[in-house]
Amino acid sequence: MVMSDVAGRLRAWPLVRHLRRRTTRHTIEQLIVVPADPRATDPSFADELADGTMGLAGAALYFGSQSVFDLAPPTEAFARDLHGFGWLRHLDAARSEHAEQLARYLILDWIEVRPRGIAHVPKVRARRVLSWLAHGNVALQGASLSDFDAIMDGLSDEIAALTDQIKQLPSSRARLTGRIALTAAAICTGRSEAEVTQAQNYLADELAEQFKRDGGHISRHPGVGVEVLLDLLPLRQLYAQRREYPAFLSDTIASITTSLERLRLGDGALPRFNGMGASPMDALATLLGPAVMQERGSCHLTDSGYLRLEAGKTVVVMDAGASPPSRWSASAHAG
Repeated sequence: MVMSDVAGRLRAWPLVRHLRRRTTRHTIEQLIVVPADPRATDPSFADELADGTMGLAGAALYFGSQSVFDLAPPTEAFARDLHGFGWLRHLDAARSEHAEQLARYLILDWIEVRPRGIAHVPKVRARRVLSWLAHGNVALQGASLSDFDAIMDGLSDEIAALTDQIKQLPSSRARLTGRIALTAAAICTGRSEAEVTQAQNYLADELAEQFKRDGGHISRHPGVGVEVLLDLLPLRQLYAQRREYPAFLSDTIASITTSLERLRLGDGALPRFNGMGASPMDALATLLGPAVMQERGSCHLTDSGYLRLEAGKTVVVMDAGASPPSRWSASAHAG
């Protein structure tokens, strides 16, 4: 028992711990910077969790004293959100010791359970990496050294797995989210200049392949730009903390923003073309501000195939383009 205590104290010494971690496959010691998540938050989410209930994607699961990761999710959308950990932002917003404990318990529980199936789909894994980078600090605050290392090791594993997975993916929204996650991870974890540059070059190529010059997505789905902007804006903020952000990033953000402004209807929503459903009004308000009627006359998105006419209080947005490429049109519907 005495020898075990001595060994534990030795492992906790800063120099010994640094050498031990640098000589294993887990090389992340801490997060140098963290991105700011622009998505809306609900601090009351922590109270729901404390009552043993989790509500995600329009469904709820009562887990009581069990692990939420051991139970069958009510829907596939719930499972994606659960394993993507985007809900960590609600605990982060709660700013309480109780919320910190909940976040730490749930991340460590996931690492221990290692759920299979949808949890390891590339897009879900990429979302998990982004969520742990942005909100992992709520779990790390007040964590013991062993819990801190376990979370950093878990993040290391997820980044390594995503790096391997993404090499096998064709150009897709999943690959784009993965490229954003790996670029953010390279900056947040203090990777070398060469590693950051390589990650951002892959991201630049992916953005160029998926977005047209006018800011429209190749799928012609108006809502894709919203989701991508919500991930690119925190990345721009990361660059601003460490270096000048690259021109491709600022140009892409500007073109997507302009595209969304030109597609927006008088009530602030986006038109329901090519798979677009109900508009995420809170996200649009965050990204573009409140809807303001400003007569622009004609204002077209030529590359994307959308035409806009505006006169007085009347706005007409017309889909005048060709169908998206077949592999990008899985969610498209007739215009």
